[in-house]
Amino acid sequence: MNLINSNGQCSTIVQALLTDEYQLNMAYSYWQQGIHNKTARFELFLEKILLRFYLEFISQKLSYADKNFFEYLRQFNCENIILMAIPEGSIVFPKIPLIIVEGPLAVCQMLETTLLNLVNFASLVTTNAARFRLAAGDQIELMEFGLRRAQGPNGGLSASKYCYVGGFDSTSNLLAGKLFGIPVSGTMAHSFVTAFNDQPLNKSELIKKDSDEKLDLQKISKFYLEKIFEKFNWGISKDGVNIGELNAFCAYAISH
Repeated sequence: MNLINSNGQCSTIVQALLTDEYQLNMAYSYWQQGIHNKTARFELFLEKILLRFYLEFISQKLSYADKNFFEYLRQFNCENIILMAIPEGSIVFPKIPLIIVEGPLAVCQMLETTLLNLVNFASLVTTNAARFRLAAGDQIELMEFGLRRAQGPNGGLSASKYCYVGGFDSTSNLLAGKLFGIPVSGTMAHSFVTAFNDQPLNKSELIKKDSDEKLDLQKISKFYLEKIFEKFNWGISKDGVNIGELNAFCAYAISH
């Protein structure tokens, strides 16, 4: 499935069928009662709803509906919708609408699920990220590394974007960095650490920036490990240290 359109936005999944079946049921009842064009105001975007492309599927699911209702859906559009929303990233308080939708009742009803889906997760992640920023203060760098545990590709992109909106400094998500201009960062996974053992590294030399002097980082690390054990008592012997882990950290430092 292509999740990214030509504009670089992950929005192809946001389409007319991204709604709940009961929204259609309610819209049909409105239409049947002749109140579907009654002006309504929903408070919580779709540029265009093209239900005509999905009428065959919808007619199967609403087999009980009057055929004229599907003609109504064929002409379905958002031309008479007025949508008011606060700017993304704004601070809001409880009971303050994020989005206000006004227009024909049936159209407003059909937009409800989609708009809630677009806003609720985004506001959840942004709020949580803002709490982390408040707790960490201004001087601590916050990095988001959640892609591997995210709710699918779209969830991962949304989480990375809205963590940044909420105050994080960067993300490990390269695609989010490309699409949204978020700084990218990363460290290493545990799998990298476990890939090394206590054998000498194939490459362990670093060259000092201010000279051509070569330094063996692996030897230097082991030297200072000895010094640390001489100075501190950690309740374990030097032989209990996992040298493979130390070598992994050295290898990563040398590479970067």
